[in-house]
This record gives sequence, C-alpha cells and structure tokens, in this order.
Amino acid sequence: MRRQRVGVYGVVAARGHVLLTRLSPTTPAPGRWTLPGGGVHHGEPVRRALEREIHEEAGLRLRSAGLAAAVSHRFLGTSPAGIAEDYHGVQVLFTGDVDTDSGRALPEPRVVEPEGTTDAVAWIPLADAHGMGLTGLAAHGLSLIGAPVPVP
Repeated sequence: MRRQRVGVYGVVAARGHVLLTRLSPTTPAPGRWTLPGGGVHHGEPVRRALEREIHEEAGLRLRSAGLAAAVSHRFLGTSPAGIAEDYHGVQVLFTGDVDTDSGRALPEPRVVEPEGTTDAVAWIPLADAHGMGLTGLAAHGLSLIGAPVPVP
C-alpha cells in the first residue's frame, strides 16, 4: 500500500528553553521526545495546522511562525499495524513563538488531546535537550536554531 503524510512541526524556543513533546506508547517510537506537530488535514492551511497541533499537544497559542525547513523520508516495509507499505513522510518545520507574559515564567504547557500521539509536553533547557532521547526530527529542528544537539 502506498501512503503519503504531510506534517507540520514547530521549533518553539523561549528564554533558553525549547518546547518538546513525548511520544505515547501507541506510536512507533514510544518515550522519545520530538517537536510539537502532526498531520495536516486535507484542505487545511499549513499555518492553521501548526496552530492546531501546538494547541492540541501543548495547550499554547502560536503567536508567530516562519518557515525553517522541509524534509522527507521514505519507508518500505511493514507498518506498525503489520501492513506492507511504501510510506512517504513530508515534514515542514517552522520556528515560532507562543504567547508569553512579561514576567520570567514560561507558559505552562499541557496536553489537550490525551488520546493522541503525545503523552507529555515540557519546556526543556536547550543545554539539556541532547540527553532527552530525541527523534531525528527534533534533533534536526534544534539544529535550525543553533542548539548543540547531536543528530542520532
């Protein structure tokens, strides 16, 4: 079966921290940390998809976003559901900001869609991100903002 999926992801950094989400046990990479984001619905504007995904996975409102990169990967083999597939994933990355107050505290993230692919969300100090068990996508996203993260 041929399958293509377009996803949008946000590299959201503030006050020396980056917003990361943890993949739930129902995903192919449970427990790994990645960027907030996910699939674009058919007909959905890309910017709106990014706003929706950041709200669903972190409970935060995207204030601004700029296109940073587009990457893709192809997988030929058996899917987690046991189906032989030719999968093509297209991932569009944005750097962005979320609403923050004028104080020193970062806005408290929370998973709004608990049945989704995210089971946790947190602001991680940029200096600690390399030890978080990142996905390749997250490592790539952090490299776009100059964070010293080794690519897995």
